[in-house]
Amino acid sequence: MSEHNGLVCLGVNELYHKRNMQHSHHVLPTLCLFEFTDEMQYLITEKQALLVEHDIAEVVIRTTLAKWYFQLTNRYHYEVLTYLHIQADSISFSGKMKPYKSPHFTTPIILIDSIKKTGSVIKALPLDKLTIPLALGLIKEIQILSTENYDLSDLYWELDDVASNIRKLDEKVVNKLSFECEEALSQISTESNSLNSRQEVLEVQIGNLLIRLVKNIFGITRGDWISYVSPATAEMTQLRFDNCSFYEGVLTIYGLGLTKSGILGKREQSIRIDLVP
Repeated sequence: MSEHNGLVCLGVNELYHKRNMQHSHHVLPTLCLFEFTDEMQYLITEKQALLVEHDIAEVVIRTTLAKWYFQLTNRYHYEVLTYLHIQADSISFSGKMKPYKSPHFTTPIILIDSIKKTGSVIKALPLDKLTIPLALGLIKEIQILSTENYDLSDLYWELDDVASNIRKLDEKVVNKLSFECEEALSQISTESNSLNSRQEVLEVQIGNLLIRLVKNIFGITRGDWISYVSPATAEMTQLRFDNCSFYEGVLTIYGLGLTKSGILGKREQSIRIDLVP
């Protein structure tokens, strides 16, 4: 990737596609070029809201924002149908030309934060909005799922202890323990796997709810620069929002911190907000 005065240039890769022999390989473009304008950034932000609202990983839209350069003919082809792929923190473009019926080439995935213009707006966190019904409802859902996750974690480790003790005892005794013990170990293993699978589902659900919370209540998405003043210490923390987590009633937002000169630093910072009294 290269960038000059807001113009971004990306390489192009071929997508795996069953191709007839008469489809010439050289129809692939060499470069994809687009300008990361304020209008494009607004469009991406608007579509990212759909990711949160519908709990999906990607939004794909037809667009004319990108141009495709073909080195073979030393010109741009405007007959290319272009698609913009929007994810939580990244974008990419794909394209197709006749006679193909689906995209057959694509650009690499690029992090939105890497092409954002410098001097991003720093957003404050409106904590007063945590008391509105939408926020309270989301917090309650998060708390219910988190409690279930904690309980499953405790049960998982209790089962692990039981299985570990049986194995240790089996190693110490002269005669092997009965078949019933082996069957019990097998059942414990099956139950542990089931608990682990359920926990993975819960963690995804909790993560999605947290993203909805910070988006709908605080108005922030991954990559945004945010500022927070602690009510307890009056200390200010400024960082780029990279991710968030929830533990024992506390929302933790973390990401690379901003320096005093207003640029992105290298050290990770975190913001802790009590959601549950």
